[in-house]
Amino acid sequence: MSLPRVLLTTPYGPFDKLRGESPHDLFASRLTRGHGAFSMSSHFHEFGLHMIAENLSGPVTVLEEPTREQFEEELDAGYDVVGIHLKSLHTERVLEMSRLIRARRPTARIVLGGYGVGALDDPVPDDRGTATALKELADALCREEGVSFMRRFLGDPQEGAPVTQFLLPWAGFTVRGFLRRYMHVPALLAGLGCPTGCTFCNTSAQFGGKKLRVAEPEELFAFLKAHRERMNADLFLSMIFDEDLFLDPAYPRRLGALIRADPSMWGAKWFGFASVRSLSKIDPEEVRESGCGAIWLGIESFEAPAGSGEGADSAKRRGDAEAVVKGLHEAGVLTVCSLPFGYDFQTDAGIVAEIDRFVKLRTPFYQVAPLQPCPGTELFRRLKDAGRLDPELGWKDFHLWRMGAASHPNLKPERAAELFELAHRRLAEENGPPFLGMLEIFLNARERLATRSDAFGRRQFKHYGTLASLNRNLLPAVRRHAASEAVREQADALANRFDRLVGKPGIFDRVARALGLWNMTRAVGRGNDETPAYQPPLRRTAYEGSAGDRKAFVRKGALAAAPVAADRRRFGVVG
Repeated sequence: MSLPRVLLTTPYGPFDKLRGESPHDLFASRLTRGHGAFSMSSHFHEFGLHMIAENLSGPVTVLEEPTREQFEEELDAGYDVVGIHLKSLHTERVLEMSRLIRARRPTARIVLGGYGVGALDDPVPDDRGTATALKELADALCREEGVSFMRRFLGDPQEGAPVTQFLLPWAGFTVRGFLRRYMHVPALLAGLGCPTGCTFCNTSAQFGGKKLRVAEPEELFAFLKAHRERMNADLFLSMIFDEDLFLDPAYPRRLGALIRADPSMWGAKWFGFASVRSLSKIDPEEVRESGCGAIWLGIESFEAPAGSGEGADSAKRRGDAEAVVKGLHEAGVLTVCSLPFGYDFQTDAGIVAEIDRFVKLRTPFYQVAPLQPCPGTELFRRLKDAGRLDPELGWKDFHLWRMGAASHPNLKPERAAELFELAHRRLAEENGPPFLGMLEIFLNARERLATRSDAFGRRQFKHYGTLASLNRNLLPAVRRHAASEAVREQADALANRFDRLVGKPGIFDRVARALGLWNMTRAVGRGNDETPAYQPPLRRTAYEGSAGDRKAFVRKGALAAAPVAADRRRFGVVG
């Protein structure tokens, strides 16, 4: 039996920037927003498409960031099935793509997947028939875990087989002052959905408030180890996607035990997601000992009053958020904290007070934005039933920076925009760029581990010294170009603390600091990228081979001469 040829693709570009940044760049647009040349930049792959491709039996091509012309050219190669990853922001673009498929490949079956699929059943007010037209064109809508769905849809002989994550591409993080110097970060999936069911949460709504376990700790550890071997790295960071990995504390405990039992993995640090509620039940030292180097923590609101109607949103943050964050930082765990504003109970003064408390958390990374109603969620339905959604709210407004998506009893859209800018200005002027917070937290870990005599503890002590040194080398640049005198004073204090805990710089460190200052000064002089659109180079990945012997071949850039095996690609440039 011949297996169908499958094309899995992202929407074609280019994509407009929003409020001066590309919404596809998580770090520049959100997590380090407002630091200019000291902001970080990131590149993420459409990991779900690659995970599906790795786990099918037939030939699969994954196309990322094509132009329209490149997408049309790929269609002409002749595919039996075309799957498109749908984000709500791109709904109109995906409709255009579906019409192109019908015109150029009328016999091809169209499959739509991703969190945007759930929004098609309850579209935005200014939908203009887009959702209905898209559903009519699609042969199938994936509303579940994608590998199982596609195996069943294609009649794949691997249906029911274990799901692997050995070939997934790596994300890339960099500092704007160091162009094309990317840190590579593997990304893995542990689970989907969340039983907490926050009213605004699209991911929880997609899976009906239930959690689906995708990989057990032993499987995840095997994937992590394989990626470490591909990277040939002693010290590395990975991302583990799961809405709240610590909701079942046995999972990270088991993962941590596996890491500690294997000396080759003692340099593994992973980033995950959690809640104030789940972390309130675990000692921060245990979080770090599990291998967790960074955690995303939804603050949501510090002071939601009892009976405010926010339901599960309140349940997730039960506990003392400030104490949890402080404990993590003291133990040496980095944080990404998020603060939506615009709950009905909030007043202007209340939001300003929330921002003040949020800034004082001193989280190195953050996400602050107006609360956005997402189609398919309880919040969207409630606002729609109350007639509060902006009648001009369309698919292209589907992002974190849309002010006034719904009417608010105490907050006008123009004031929401002012509060958005206020929060980011204060984060920059009072806390400084992320390297200051990172250095402080790494030094905390170094200090905590100084008395450890066991082999694992001594290795961690060494690793945190290395991580601290990398951030220490940027302090001269931070000091020269500081956003405020307060930031300059913090840089000086951290430099003194580093010298006390780690030691005076050697020749290598002095050269690295000079180069860092030179690079960052050049970046400050260049200013921000003012191009109006985002269009990264095309990345085409061909998956071939049978189960147990699957291979991926990558061709990056329209002018690339030939595909390269994924495990043989040049290290050092994001891909």
